[in-house]
Amino acid sequence: ARAKGVIVVAAAGNSGRRGVGYPGALEETIGVSALGPGGKMAPYSSYGKGVDISAPGGDKRQRNGGILQDTIDGKGGHHYVEYQGTSMATPHVAGAAAVLLSRGVPADKVEQTLLQTAKSEGAWDEKFGHGQLDLGAALDTSVENANGIRFLLGAFLAFLIAQMAG
Repeated sequence: ARAKGVIVVAAAGNSGRRGVGYPGALEETIGVSALGPGGKMAPYSSYGKGVDISAPGGDKRQRNGGILQDTIDGKGGHHYVEYQGTSMATPHVAGAAAVLLSRGVPADKVEQTLLQTAKSEGAWDEKFGHGQLDLGAALDTSVENANGIRFLLGAFLAFLIAQMAG
C-alpha cells in the first residue's frame, strides 16, 4: 500500500504494556498510541518500538472521558456512545493526514509533517513516539511550505516576464 502512495495509520494496541501490535508495529505504518483526556498516556495503551505518534484515545475511568462516537445501535438506528482505545486515537491521526492531503501536502510528506510537528519533550519516546498529534502546527508548516513554493514560482514567473520584456 505504501509503495502505491497510501498513508497507512494503525493502532498500537490496548495491552497497557510494552509491545506494539501489528499492523501498528510495521515500519510502513504510522503507529498510534492513546492519550487520556489530560494528555497523559492512557493506561490501556500499548507502547514501544512502532509507536510513531500519540493522539486522544479517551479514558472511561474519568467522567465523560471517552471518545464520543456515533455508532449503529443494532436496531436499525444509531446512538452516541463513549469508547476508549488506540482505535479511537488512530482516526485522529488519519483525519489529520487527510486534512494535510487536502491542503496540498504530497502523500510522501504527510507522515514526516505530522511527526515533525508533534508536541514533544524532545527525542522519540516509546509511549508518545515523536509526540502528541498537533494538527495546527502541521497546518502552519504546510502553509509555510506552500507559501514558499508559491513565492519561488512567482519570482520565477516575474523573472521570465522581465526577460521577455527586455
